[in-house]
Amino acid sequence: MSEERKDQGGLEGMGEKVGGFAGRMAGRAGDAAMDATGAIFGSMASMLGSWWSGDEARQTARMFTDRDDRECRRHFDTVRPQQRSHAASDYATTRPYYQLGYVARHSPEYRNRRFSDVEPELRRAWSSSPQGRERSWDEVRDYVGYAFERRPTGSSGEVLGL
Repeated sequence: MSEERKDQGGLEGMGEKVGGFAGRMAGRAGDAAMDATGAIFGSMASMLGSWWSGDEARQTARMFTDRDDRECRRHFDTVRPQQRSHAASDYATTRPYYQLGYVARHSPEYRNRRFSDVEPELRRAWSSSPQGRERSWDEVRDYVGYAFERRPTGSSGEVLGL
C-alpha cells in the first residue's frame, strides 16, 4: 500500500469520526428540543390516555417539520409583543405549545375533530400538569389551537379556525 493510500485511509477515518460526532450532536440538539415537548406529553398522559406517553406520540412530535415550524413561527410573529402572554416571551419558549397542538391533531382520539371539540379535554389535562401550574391554559391556548387547526403539511397550510 502506498503512503498516499495510507494517508487517505487516516483522513477518511478522521472524517468518519468527525461526521459521526456531528451527527450525534445534531441528534442531541433535536432530543433537547423534544425534551420540553416530551415533558408536556408525559405529564398530560394520565389525563389524555396512554397514547400520549407512547412511541407513536414521540414519533408524531418528530414529524413536526421545518415547514410546520416556519408556519408556527410566522403565526407567533404576527402576535404583537404586548398581546403575548408571559408564556410566550420568545418563539423558542412557545414552540412546545405549538407542538402540543400538532401532536394532539394527530392523536387517534382527536383526528378529524375541531379544536373547539377537544379543547375541554386538553384544558383539563393542561391544568392538571406541572406546566399548567406554571402557565395557565389561557396563556398557551392560542398557540396550541393554531397548530391543532392548521392543515397538515403538504396542503394549503390554511387554518381551519378556532
